[in-house]
Amino acid sequence: MWPLKNALQYKHRAMVANEKKPPKPLKVNSVTGWDVGPDEIKANQKEDDSLKKYWDLVGKPVVVGKPQFFLKKGILYRKYSGKKDTDEKIQLVVPTKLRQKSGLISTRHSVSWSQRTVIF
Repeated sequence: MWPLKNALQYKHRAMVANEKKPPKPLKVNSVTGWDVGPDEIKANQKEDDSLKKYWDLVGKPVVVGKPQFFLKKGILYRKYSGKKDTDEKIQLVVPTKLRQKSGLISTRHSVSWSQRTVIF
């Protein structure tokens, strides 16, 4: 065998054309009128007494069939695995104060950011 450093790299026309195009923007669903930043979510989650029990569950051992609560960049999330191992959902835990904002409750089943959904 010859060394790989002598191998040629081949690019067909489609590959060359794609290299010149800018990357496509991510498609992210949003809720109209719900312009809330991560700092506001963090602050409201920490102030919300109804979420205290979930804060206490952060870092606890995982029990099969039960949701797991964890922090990502200081924001509280819930991870739930369904009956199939492939049915894993990561959900943003929305504090009480933000649930009423801009009719979020009426649209909660359609709210999705990537693989994250909102829970109450």
